[in-house]
Amino acid sequence: MFEAYATGSYTFDELHELVVGWGLTSHREKPIARSMLPQLLANPFYIGLFRFAGETHEGSHQPIVSKALFDEVQNVMARRGRPHKPRRKPLPYLGFIQCGECGAAITGERQKGHHYYRCTRKLGPCTQRRFIREEALTDELRAITASASIPAEPGADMLAQVREWRQTESDCRASELTEERTRLGKAESRLSRLLDVYLEGDI
Repeated sequence: MFEAYATGSYTFDELHELVVGWGLTSHREKPIARSMLPQLLANPFYIGLFRFAGETHEGSHQPIVSKALFDEVQNVMARRGRPHKPRRKPLPYLGFIQCGECGAAITGERQKGHHYYRCTRKLGPCTQRRFIREEALTDELRAITASASIPAEPGADMLAQVREWRQTESDCRASELTEERTRLGKAESRLSRLLDVYLEGDI
């Protein structure tokens, strides 16, 4: 259903006919109502998240739709101007970060145009109770990434060495390929001569 709607080729009426034809049903084993399609297509449950008490959380269930496909479906619905209030996209860091103290997943919420994150504290006691704004979290991630990166000067030397190794390997493989082609040419020539002798009746 998600893949079909993401193509942009189906209205909700056409999509409804399609899924009913597939035999797709609700949890009550009844055909899905046409009015349910926008809600189903905007539900982040299918990408492994769930909403509770106004917050979006990472679920323990396996996602059955990729985030890229889910986002494309939201884009199609937004372009077509859904009559009901469009659902917001999941916060970008949900599902990717865990609390550094207790290891629990983080949750997030939107307030006055900004995104805030905090530990869910689902794995036990945790002192991390304050929210952190997305911009501050991004700065922390940049700092961590920078601390694990290779400095520019030795990094350039290392990259030069890697390029040299790649070139050497490429040259070796090119030489081996030339030798194999020469061997193949000789074998084909011998087979051709043998075939000529056979056809002439000498064998």
